[in-house]
Amino acid sequence: MTTQPESAFLAKLPLEIRCQIYELVFGDKIIAILPRDRYATKIYHYLCHAKGHAFHWFVWISGDGNESPGVYCRAHENNPVSNQLLPLLLTCHQTYSEAVDVLWSTNPIHIQPSNAAGLAVLSALQATIPARSFHSIRCLEISFLHGAVTRVPQILDEDWFCKWESMWDVIKTMKGLVRINAWLKMDQRDKERGLDGLNPREKLLRQLDQIANGNRMTADQEARLFAPLMDLTWLREFTVEVTWAANEGSENFLSRAPFQLTRNNDPIPGKPGMGIEIINGELVGE
Repeated sequence: MTTQPESAFLAKLPLEIRCQIYELVFGDKIIAILPRDRYATKIYHYLCHAKGHAFHWFVWISGDGNESPGVYCRAHENNPVSNQLLPLLLTCHQTYSEAVDVLWSTNPIHIQPSNAAGLAVLSALQATIPARSFHSIRCLEISFLHGAVTRVPQILDEDWFCKWESMWDVIKTMKGLVRINAWLKMDQRDKERGLDGLNPREKLLRQLDQIANGNRMTADQEARLFAPLMDLTWLREFTVEVTWAANEGSENFLSRAPFQLTRNNDPIPGKPGMGIEIINGELVGE
């Protein structure tokens, strides 16, 4: 960065007006935070202008002699764009200092874990950006819809729930948070149903079969899943959409929930074609 003490933008416009400009520049997108490795210890950020959607599918373009590297959301965009985090932030120290918190506070932060390890992505974000920016985040989107698309059924064992609870412990520390929207499609498989010894197609069909028959949640699992959410009583908006049916006793347990719960098993909007897919619990395709 370079200092620009004579900048007319900084010298002549009051801070209030500059912040309004920053909101216009930054406030029209979601910021998706995705893991760079299998343990989510390092992260990427991706941008998409389609706000309010449960499902985003980011595709990296490596580029060639005629095309620059870039990334785009296959669910909502047609062309790759540069993934550089907005050149305005790089103009000078003062602009960065004034604008960076506007960036985090005006855009939804979107995470999309597809397995237990991916639940650590918020901890990685907290460790990566300044505390002031982390606590500036006002809107968080949690999209647990990608396991079905990537054919990764879940095993809801003790390790999975520990990572799930740890993620919500981080969320509870986010001082600026006022809105959470969560979409959960919990396609399970039993740990003992192994895939060893199967050829690739048999393995794929077994995985898909496990997913198709795994959109379920026992009463005990549901109670443990929702338990860490029960303390988030200060949010202005808190919605949760799940794909499994209610269990006996769910209504009584959820009567004190601070979130609005919707049960919906419709196909995921914007999902890319996968050849073999799952729609309402049925295998469709090849």
